[in-house]
Amino acid sequence: MEVQPHHRRGMMPVLFLCLFAIAINAVLIQTVTTDDSSLKSAIRMGALGLVVVGIIFTNARVTTGIILLALYSLALLALRQNMDQLSYVFVFVLAIGMFAVEERRLEKTLMLASVGSLALVFVLLAGHVTTDVILEPRSRHTYGTNGVPFFYNLVYGAGVMAVAYAYKYRLRFRFLVLLGSIAAASYLFQQTDARGGYLAFVAFVVLLFIVPILARVYLFRVAVALLPALFLLFAFYLASLYQDDDANILWSFRPRLFQRFFENVGLSDFFLSTSVKYFDRAVTIVDNSWIHLMVGGGAVLCLVFFIMYFRAVMNLFNAGRHVELAFIIATCIYFNSESIMLRIENMFAIYFWYLILRYTSPLLANEGLPIEDAPAKAPKQKRVPGHHPEFKRLPDWARKPQDSMPALRR
Repeated sequence: MEVQPHHRRGMMPVLFLCLFAIAINAVLIQTVTTDDSSLKSAIRMGALGLVVVGIIFTNARVTTGIILLALYSLALLALRQNMDQLSYVFVFVLAIGMFAVEERRLEKTLMLASVGSLALVFVLLAGHVTTDVILEPRSRHTYGTNGVPFFYNLVYGAGVMAVAYAYKYRLRFRFLVLLGSIAAASYLFQQTDARGGYLAFVAFVVLLFIVPILARVYLFRVAVALLPALFLLFAFYLASLYQDDDANILWSFRPRLFQRFFENVGLSDFFLSTSVKYFDRAVTIVDNSWIHLMVGGGAVLCLVFFIMYFRAVMNLFNAGRHVELAFIIATCIYFNSESIMLRIENMFAIYFWYLILRYTSPLLANEGLPIEDAPAKAPKQKRVPGHHPEFKRLPDWARKPQDSMPALRR
């Protein structure tokens, strides 16, 4: 495959190093070190600096819109001391670097980093560096990590990234990858009882086969393009059910949790954002990425994301990118049960942001969607004056003995 004009060969090694460093660091701070370790910040800042250097030295194309979003996040960081904005800045800068490499190589790197980070958990466990702890009363195995949610994030990421890569590029053994991922995800679900992640993975497998059929229905396309807004409205609806005992039991007490959170968020927090990760007024955990986007990013950034998401999804539908759409829908479903949209240590979260930013970006406005496996059009040949194309000969079995090519008159 020829290198596209906006691709930079020198950027791929930089991204490979950064993505693997982030993935490995995520496992280490959830196993052998703590989440507030200085190693976490050092690796992230080092990766961010390396990407910036790579962008400069490879002369990668920079999108004005993404730069403005990064500057807006930096302004909110300075104005509100909202550390959540650093995650947005990291995603926006990383996206510029990811735009500069071939999509298939990027997806392969993200897939390998996802599978590798999950494998590292079991390597540490087998080497007796960590110890599996069973959490009662639901008998949930942590496999040596600090919590079940983080562990199943790795399971979900490894499963969907491997299956998506195998089916997008039609690998010969893709069905085996699918069966292996289903078996692993199902077994680990039985051991961890991580319902949100497992249901999202099952949804991805089902969507993988039904999205190509439903994509013909315009109403389905619009519904998928409006998913983030619909899910955010659903979160507000759940908060209104905080006094309903049945609803709290059904949704793991999220209605009560959401209501307590909203009671302690002011109007300025909605418009100018406030940190959700370090929210210490009354609630410390918000298990919903859409609420995190609304409050942690602010109303302006949230609205911009909804617009970008809508455009990206419609463009992906027009391009027939059904595997990516199945991934996006399933991941949006997962975002309802975990606040992981900005957990950039998860490779699937990075891939989600990449798809949204790339396929709504002005960078591609005049170029169309770069479908990597589409055959290139043959260049038009110049017509030479006085030249007549030869008559197309029939195959020998279709010609009669007296048939012959007509002589050209001069």
